[in-house]
Amino acid sequence: MYSVEVRRKVIEFIDSLPNSNLIRNKIRDLQKFKGKERLNLDIEKIRGAKKNQELFRLRIGEIRFIFQVLKSEKIIWIKAADYRGRIYK
Repeated sequence: MYSVEVRRKVIEFIDSLPNSNLIRNKIRDLQKFKGKERLNLDIEKIRGAKKNQELFRLRIGEIRFIFQVLKSEKIIWIKAADYRGRIYK
């Protein structure tokens, strides 16, 4: 099982949302992420990322979360969160 670490800016963004409890539950489900199985979550590997970085995006409605999997430390690091139109800029 992985540990999920979240940047402070992402936590502040989640706290500002009206459905923050639902989002927190989905993020908690990421602990069981193993890369290939999707856990009933909308997860896609981000193309074009550096080879030593495994970057993924988690979609919850219009919100996107960008996270990195650090397999050796068993950590999922959520780096960014925003609405679809702004996250990829």
